Amino acid sequence: MRISGYQPQYFPRLHYFARILDSDIFEISDHFQFVKAHKYPNGERGPSYQADTVVKLGNGPLVLPISVRHDGSNRTQINETGIAYESRWHEKHKKNFTAAFDRSLRALELLPGLDKLLGRRYKTLAELNIVTIAFALAFVLGEERNATEITVADLNRLLSRADHPFRLRKIAVISETGFPARRDDEDATDWLINMCHYFKVTEYYHGATGAQAYMDFDRFHKADIKTIEQKWNCMQYSQRFLKIGFIRNLSILDLIANEPKEKIWSILQGEK
Repeated sequence: MRISGYQPQYFPRLHYFARILDSDIFEISDHFQFVKAHKYPNGERGPSYQADTVVKLGNGPLVLPISVRHDGSNRTQINETGIAYESRWHEKHKKNFTAAFDRSLRALELLPGLDKLLGRRYKTLAELNIVTIAFALAFVLGEERNATEITVADLNRLLSRADHPFRLRKIAVISETGFPARRDDEDATDWLINMCHYFKVTEYYHGATGAQAYMDFDRFHKADIKTIEQKWNCMQYSQRFLKIGFIRNLSILDLIANEPKEKIWSILQGEK
């Protein structure tokens, strides 16, 4: 059994969904600290994508930020971070989603759902982000008619069926599981190992970007937990605005908008 985990992100990028779908259990770490920007191993800073997504327009990729209520201290949890609707960021996102997808293959299916989803008010960033993950997974699994209403519990019922090609069978929002938040005296490796034991899994599936900074691989080995680095690569698929070339790892919405279900499955399974 394999588990992976990630903070809830806003209409996450393709590698995020590839990791979800290649895990038996995907754990959403909604009680982690909110971080607006990350410092990457190459020294550059960029969005954490906890409150951003990225789409392709005619002049290139565009990062769409959510306005949040945050004191800047990096001590607020994602499931406690409020959303500032007075800036009308959601209206700007609707317009940019329309510009990105209005002539795409599945525009008539996708855009009304996005309009409905963004027309609602959410108490916290985690609540909004989890809704966007569920919405996108509904499309991936062929349940787009119910995408704006689908919950994590609904998804777990869908995932228990064997009519999709992915490993995924369960999504767990960590704050709802009973598994405790990381203590001040508990490092990331100990917390992850304890989480693996809690879910009774033998494999932890992780990314490459920051794993060396927070994971002690020897301790995983001593705990009889195999660590597996994600090596998914995005194949080219149909995109709009061909003059500026193909752009990898956009929001999942770009793939959903431009390809039918069977091709979406192939892309998210990755190059073999």
